[in-house]
Amino acid sequence: MIENAIAVVDEAPARTELDTRKPVICCDLDAATFEGKKTLFNALNSAKSLDEYRKETGASKLTVTGIILQPYESVDEATGEIESGWGTIFMTADGPLYSRSLGLTKSAQNLLGAFGGVWPAEETVIVEFYETQLDGRRTWKEFRLV
Repeated sequence: MIENAIAVVDEAPARTELDTRKPVICCDLDAATFEGKKTLFNALNSAKSLDEYRKETGASKLTVTGIILQPYESVDEATGEIESGWGTIFMTADGPLYSRSLGLTKSAQNLLGAFGGVWPAEETVIVEFYETQLDGRRTWKEFRLV
C-alpha cells in the first residue's frame, strides 16, 4: 500500500545548536517498508544539486514523484552567524535533486498547499523552472506546473 508521509512543522522553530525541525515529506513511497525508508534516507542524506543537474542535462522541466522540504542550519563563513532555512528535494526518476533556493522552496510549499499535503499519485507532475534576474548577480528561482 502506498502511503504519503507528512511531518508537521512548527510555525516558528527555535534556533538551537542541533536543528530539531523535521522534514516535510510528500511523495509516493511506502514509508512502512525497508525500501521506502531506504529511499527516503538516501534522498535526505545524498541528493544531488539541482543546479548542477540542470547544467549537466540542460533540463528546464522535471517529472517529479515527490517533494521533501528539509530544514538546514549552516554557518555564514563571513560573519560566523548561524543561518537556518529550508531546502527542497525533488524526487525524480534520475534520483533526488536538492536546492536551497528560497523561491523554489516557496513554490514547493505552494504546491503542497494546493494539493492539501497529499501527493497526487494518480497524476504525472511536471514542473518547469524559471529564473528572474534581480539586482546584481542574484536571481529569483521558481517553478510552475505544466
